[in-house]
Amino acid sequence: MESTNLINKVIIEGDIVRGSFGSNDNPTYFCTIKQERNAIRFKWINYFSIYALPPLANHLAKIVADDPHAHIIIEGELRTHISKKSQDPKTSILVNKIVNVSTNNQTVNEKNSIESIAAKSK
Repeated sequence: MESTNLINKVIIEGDIVRGSFGSNDNPTYFCTIKQERNAIRFKWINYFSIYALPPLANHLAKIVADDPHAHIIIEGELRTHISKKSQDPKTSILVNKIVNVSTNNQTVNEKNSIESIAAKSK
């Protein structure tokens, strides 16, 4: 069953636009990442919804609190669900690992996966 996870695996890079915890004391942290791509005279901008579960949610929240527009590279899984209001399919990315964070021209290589952050919090 390992092959099914490889199909949904994504690595995405971009600038954090906004982030917040879920409503009703939900420990899930939600973010939007803006990705810009340039080719010759054309420019494309895409926005991706990402979310993180504890303990990685607290780490992502700290990154956004330190620099609300940090440049980040994450590794995660593509998830699709049906919207309750409009019944439209929505796609978001579950963060499994923060690979790299660049804030104020400083680059920090994160070697923290869910398991290593969980070990630090104990």
